[in-house]
Amino acid sequence: MRSGLIWVAVFIIPGVCFGQYGFQKLVTTSGTYDATWPPALNDTGAISFKGVKGSTSGIYRVTSGLTQTIASSPGTFSSFDEVTSINNLGNVAFYGSSSLHGIYVGNGISITTIADTSGPLSPFMGPPSINNLGQVSFHSSRDAGGNGVFRGVGVPVSPVNIALTGATYSGFGRNTANNESGQVAFRAGIVSGGDALLIGNGISTITVATTSGPFFAFDALSINDSGQVAFSAMNDDGSFGVYFYNGSTISTIATTSSYSRFGSVNLSNSGMVAFYAEVANSIDQGIFFGPNPAINKLIRVGDNLDGGIVGNIAFSPFGLNNNNQFAFTASVGSGTGIYLATAVPEPVTIALVFLIAAGAGAACWRTRAIFHRMIHQEVELPE
Repeated sequence: MRSGLIWVAVFIIPGVCFGQYGFQKLVTTSGTYDATWPPALNDTGAISFKGVKGSTSGIYRVTSGLTQTIASSPGTFSSFDEVTSINNLGNVAFYGSSSLHGIYVGNGISITTIADTSGPLSPFMGPPSINNLGQVSFHSSRDAGGNGVFRGVGVPVSPVNIALTGATYSGFGRNTANNESGQVAFRAGIVSGGDALLIGNGISTITVATTSGPFFAFDALSINDSGQVAFSAMNDDGSFGVYFYNGSTISTIATTSSYSRFGSVNLSNSGMVAFYAEVANSIDQGIFFGPNPAINKLIRVGDNLDGGIVGNIAFSPFGLNNNNQFAFTASVGSGTGIYLATAVPEPVTIALVFLIAAGAGAACWRTRAIFHRMIHQEVELPE
């Protein structure tokens, strides 16, 4: 390059945008299970789920197409709750019953007791949430009275008290969610009046939202590693919505202007919110990630999938991973399967313009638009 001249170079290179999702069937009920419940998904693409075949039920993990039994009934356990969670090491947290009832973590070789009814806690409520440190958050009543939100790593280490009923809290919601920092998101009734959505770590508590504002009650929730929270709530005017807390402010993701009700909500580290919902003025249900069910849709009843028409969908509170992949159950035709949805690259052309003094790159506007629509999602269990 000669001194004194300004050179402009324009390079036309292939880029990618994610305009749609591809679907892969991971599990089918045909000949293997009579029923499966909505799966949890980790960042490696492995899933965990409850499956039933005849009089046998179990907690299973599927990794790279290989299915492994984590726990089974009859056997060590007599029954299981429907919702599991799985961390990136493949450890699966679940609720199980036998002579005792408790919260457990299995890896396919051994099972660790997080807490059971032989200790000071009973009964356990809501699905357990596990992080990559093996910490599991859950809600339970206490033998001494009252109830609380706890985080445990396994006996003989006693669970950490995140929040207890008493002078401040009158009770707690069933669902909890924790992140890699050990922060636990939970719902609580306040003794002085109203409800709150909170984040606690056993030392301090952050208030996300209370019913002193536009909210009347809180429901589903999810927390990411940045301490951001996605949740669903009923508003004072009787409407419902899905909302996103970024650490300081709350924004609206979707409302009942387009949806009739909401189920499970998921939040990824990139800020994507995915949720289960029924579409307004319709009986159709599906998985969505924004205010417009026509545009911000992953899949809904009536769509084509796996050579048939989707008749029912279930989405877990742990069904979205940090790669923005989705795992869910869907009935198609006479069978039900577990599916993994992954964004499909769409080729585009991007012009990059480089200057001597400064460089500027043209970003993919479609990816940005889709990401902003997706940046703000919960789980519906089969009845």
